Amino acid sequence: LHLEAGSGYVFSHDVVRGVVYSDLSQPRRTLMHHRTAEVLCRRHEESGAFDEAAVADIARHAALGEDHALAACAYLAAGKRCLKLFASENAATMARKGLRHARELPEPARSRTLLELLDVQLWAKRPQNEAEFCSEGGEVAVVPTPLPGGVLDAAPVGQSVGRLVQQGGQHFVV
Repeated sequence: LHLEAGSGYVFSHDVVRGVVYSDLSQPRRTLMHHRTAEVLCRRHEESGAFDEAAVADIARHAALGEDHALAACAYLAAGKRCLKLFASENAATMARKGLRHARELPEPARSRTLLELLDVQLWAKRPQNEAEFCSEGGEVAVVPTPLPGGVLDAAPVGQSVGRLVQQGGQHFVV
């Protein structure tokens, strides 16, 4: 085990890391990943710069730590960044992973995050038909009216819904 300057610990060999990791109970692993995601997120926010590797690590640890809100948010940020870099396949992958976590969120965060992730997914790869859209991890998003806990900011959600309907060629969003 080696102390790496400013970033934590690194195992000298993958076998050693695997043995240590396998000795941890599942609840302990989940807790450690959750705490790691929180620390990485705090460091990322303090730095003020977008660090792709940090966002990917945050998303991975948040997912393994079962922090659905943080995982969905990190995958969304990573997906948007991939779109800016014209990395469409990576953006679609980030959106698909984020969708799994967004489905676990309470309303209204669930609907907003689902729509934003679906927006990223459709910008990354335009489906040819509804079957392809659904097989790629898409879904029909039903936004309840009125939303519990308050009203969504209509502009970004409206843009996402319009783009989903327009790009899909069929009415995927109800």
